[in-house]
Amino acid sequence: MICPICERETVANLISTYREYKLYHCAICDSMFWLPLKSIPGESYDSDNVAGALTYMNLRAIPWAHKRFFEDLPNKDGKLLEIGCSSGEFLEKAHKAGYSVTGIDSAPQNIEFAKSNYELNNVFPFTVQELMIRQPEEKYDVIAFFQVLEHIDDVPDFINCIKKLLKPDGIVVVSVPNRDRWRVKSERFFREVWDLPPCHLTRWNASALEKVFAGYGFSITLAEVEPSRLYERAWSNFISQKLGINRLAEKFAGKTVGKQSVNLSATKRNNLRKTVAGIAGALYLKIFFPLLTALTLPLKLIVTTKQGRTIYFLASLQNTEEE
Repeated sequence: MICPICERETVANLISTYREYKLYHCAICDSMFWLPLKSIPGESYDSDNVAGALTYMNLRAIPWAHKRFFEDLPNKDGKLLEIGCSSGEFLEKAHKAGYSVTGIDSAPQNIEFAKSNYELNNVFPFTVQELMIRQPEEKYDVIAFFQVLEHIDDVPDFINCIKKLLKPDGIVVVSVPNRDRWRVKSERFFREVWDLPPCHLTRWNASALEKVFAGYGFSITLAEVEPSRLYERAWSNFISQKLGINRLAEKFAGKTVGKQSVNLSATKRNNLRKTVAGIAGALYLKIFFPLLTALTLPLKLIVTTKQGRTIYFLASLQNTEEE
């Protein structure tokens, strides 16, 4: 088999199956990939249901990888591109830290939010390939993509585009879910829906990131695993989903909003949804999640490793010659 990640002839071991997908492990680059490799449209990731609002917004918590970036500040004051910039929280902080920022995201509504809420003007609803076509001369000191790589269905093309967008000795900043976060090998009860295809198409650990990016001409600077914690909102959310609590919360909140918004305008109805989601989210995350963690702590200690959920990765481009 030709590995779709490192593009070399390899022995790929079958690791798992899910619906029509099969998960393989490349013996050369250590990456894991699902076949068939086919992504879904970016707008499909954006859910406007109440459960999504309760669990995804996370009360604007700052991701660990973002915190690590602002501790490192690689190529500070340089030109920074974020791929998959979502609603612009990271770009706003990077701009305040001194970077000249540009962002792209496949969901136009994210771009509109970033413009209207964070006054970010240099953000676009483009793919990285479209950005190269529209701004062929633009080069960046830093290219960041947090929780993006696992969604990409053509990793070689994606990395080669990044190489063309980077300045000499430019830096990539990456975060991905850590595939070694579970101790168990079985993926029956402990399957996380968000980490399955067609949402996530590849799985990574520090070794795979190092081997793949080194193979594409990068010099590895750092590969750090998030520290494991007793309380993690992601764990509580996972258990909540498995027990069906998220679905019940969605139905309850949806009916509550529906009963109160029959005679309201669209704007007032949307504002009401946001208010209800905000109040429910605060209760959900500040009270219910810690309680659920305490009740399931023995299970968490059994099935989780000492490794955290995220990998933070830095690499610099050494080989800048055209392919």
